[in-house]
Amino acid sequence: MGSIFGGGGGGGGGGATSGTQVTIAREAPEVESRKLALYDEAQALAKEAVPIPAYQVAGPTALEQTGFQQGATTGVGEPTVQAGIGAIQGAQQAGVNNSISVSL
Repeated sequence: MGSIFGGGGGGGGGGATSGTQVTIAREAPEVESRKLALYDEAQALAKEAVPIPAYQVAGPTALEQTGFQQGATTGVGEPTVQAGIGAIQGAQQAGVNNSISVSL
């Protein structure tokens, strides 16, 4: 019975062959010359600097300006960080106290 893809299976006989065969396909000399010239041109273009066009953006709003100023000031947010650390330490202490009372 035949395969739905046609042909049959199986490899040919003859055993294993050793060695490597290399085939080099060349194009017409004019085509090769033109390709090399295009490669050289592309390489030269790639080495040139590309000017980046200028564009305008809106300035920061008053609220953004305030945020920039506060962000540049040392110590901003310290009370909140200290409160967070205190809350974590309090929770840890509560957990320690609960584990001591449970284990006794």
